[in-house]
Amino acid sequence: MKPGVYTLRFALQPQNGDHLGVSPNREFLLVCPSALDTTPDPLGYKGTVDLAKQTIRRSHPSALSLDPPAAAAAPLSPVSNDLGLSGLVFSVPAAASGQAAGALTFGLILKGSIQNQ
Repeated sequence: MKPGVYTLRFALQPQNGDHLGVSPNREFLLVCPSALDTTPDPLGYKGTVDLAKQTIRRSHPSALSLDPPAAAAAPLSPVSNDLGLSGLVFSVPAAASGQAAGALTFGLILKGSIQNQ
């Protein structure tokens, strides 16, 4: 990716033969150029993927894998999983029906790749 400002949009990896066994988790953040991502409105799967393809100008979207962190890991702690992937733990406020509902804690993989077996 070129240096710049990007937005992140949540997406689930498709459950089809092309993606079978590619990642242990289906949850990803797709990296989108902020200059093209001008609305917070949902774009749907195809719209989000098409937008994320513009980040690296390839036929595949630019994606960062989400990984469940160790329960005791504090936000911004570095983590590694058993697949040799490295990242950071993030925690963001969560809301339900306009009311605070605690926090959503997750790991964001920043280094590593999964090879098909």
